[in-house]
Amino acid sequence: MNKENSSHIIRTLAGGYLLYLAYSMIKTLRAGEVDNQVITIGAIVLFIVSGAGILYIGIKGMVKQSQTSEEKQADANLNENLELEEELYDEFVEPGLSKGQVKGIEQELAKLKDKDAKDIIE
Repeated sequence: MNKENSSHIIRTLAGGYLLYLAYSMIKTLRAGEVDNQVITIGAIVLFIVSGAGILYIGIKGMVKQSQTSEEKQADANLNENLELEEELYDEFVEPGLSKGQVKGIEQELAKLKDKDAKDIIE
């Protein structure tokens, strides 16, 4: 787990905790165990707004980081496939092959690229 991911998790937990505190304060307020209702209501609103905002930022960051790592994996797969394509091309395309044979090989490689692109999208 890297440092950036840890900060998103901590933000998410902190936002959730603030929302929990607001919920607990609401229960206390409804039970009538509060001396100053105005201050308590203000604190509840503050905790709900800040908790929801911090929770949103933490979750948004985790989602964005997850998408970034998936994109990096897709790029790595694509680069690996391109290297494989070059190896296959170098291995099978020799000066003695006709243009038709070379064209057929290129078409097969294009089909592999399309298949890999579809796999990445899915």
